[in-house]
Amino acid sequence: MTKTNILKLCIIVMVLTTLAAAVVWFPKSMGIMTETPPVLLVVQAGFYLRLLPFLFGLHQAWKVLRLLGKGQAFSLDVVHALRNIKYCASSVVLIYVIGLLMMSINNMLDLASIMNASEIAFKAGVLALFSAVFQELIQNAYDIKMENDLTV
Repeated sequence: MTKTNILKLCIIVMVLTTLAAAVVWFPKSMGIMTETPPVLLVVQAGFYLRLLPFLFGLHQAWKVLRLLGKGQAFSLDVVHALRNIKYCASSVVLIYVIGLLMMSINNMLDLASIMNASEIAFKAGVLALFSAVFQELIQNAYDIKMENDLTV
């Protein structure tokens, strides 16, 4: 297997486990509570809302790996996919910060929630930062490639 195929397999595993958690585990864990306060409905909505940018970001990562496999590492499609990954990661950070603020307003914060949400938000922020750096690097490499193609 090539390196891109191994990474594609990792993406497939991440998608399947995320969807399994969203469809099977999370509804069961929230269904255990006999009465659901309205703020927990907001937490549930936030859980499912963060799935959208996460899964779209994984789709964009799949697109980057597909382009790398084709030998098109320095193309505008890779630049656009990295930009989309940056926006997806930033929106995950925003969703978690808003969720922490809402839980704080409703006095539902505990140390575990703060630590888990902060860790996920920090990791998504680092991913957004690296995506932005790689986007600039690939954009500069693409510009140099296009300049060299014009001089020949």
